[in-house]
Amino acid sequence: MILNKARFSTIIGYLYYLWTGTGNDPEVIFLGTGSKSLDKHLKQIIAARGRTNKGADGSFTISEKKCPLIEEKIIAYLKGAIKDTDLKPLFMIGSVFEEKVWDAASKIPFGKTSSYGLIAAAAGSPGAGRAVGNALGKNPVMIIVPCHRVIKNDGNFGGFSAGPDLKKKLLGLEGISLLI
Repeated sequence: MILNKARFSTIIGYLYYLWTGTGNDPEVIFLGTGSKSLDKHLKQIIAARGRTNKGADGSFTISEKKCPLIEEKIIAYLKGAIKDTDLKPLFMIGSVFEEKVWDAASKIPFGKTSSYGLIAAAAGSPGAGRAVGNALGKNPVMIIVPCHRVIKNDGNFGGFSAGPDLKKKLLGLEGISLLI
């Protein structure tokens, strides 16, 4: 499997991504704000799934290759031109619970929020709001799985792996204003 990595400039700074598939039908494995985060995620994939080489044994080949479609859709979302990127995430690591949380978070509509408690219930684990926060902190594809739309039950921001300023900015792009 070929894993492609790249970065691009946006109104929120550089975004780094890891993807596979074709340029017309990409699957996004990682989208985040730091090259170190991308490299850490890539190492976790390799540790969990195999080694890197050019063999036909299920291992990975890493290349540096951009996907214009991914970049265009993320930039369009950040400019407010679209409400959903329609990009497909490919989760190569994560527990069953984490994937349920990410799936539940991906269903929060543009311009709306949900709470950690409601996401826990949707993931089949009522009362596991803190665990939801931990799972969202490991979300490998920010924006695509809009974990920035998950807030505390009392209406406050809660955490965000890329920091509260970026969470506030992303929510603001969607017309949502909350207290930090």
